[in-house]
Amino acid sequence: MYMFIYLILAIIAGTLIRTQAGINGVLGKRIGVIEGSFVSFFIGTIILLLLAIFLGKGDLLIVTSVPKWQLLGGALGV
Repeated sequence: MYMFIYLILAIIAGTLIRTQAGINGVLGKRIGVIEGSFVSFFIGTIILLLLAIFLGKGDLLIVTSVPKWQLLGGALGV
């Protein structure tokens, strides 16, 4: 039973990734590639912030005390 659920989740994830690429491509053509990326990341940041506030289990405030190299992931994501 669990394998069926994982299969369905994988199909949904693949479909959403393909859909996201198409939407971002059209947005990039309308407003510019870098601008479209900015809008996409900005909206994603807002959604992640809300998820962290309402569903998060960690402590976001200790981010200032982690080694600075651990913050490079965000820059590399861009």
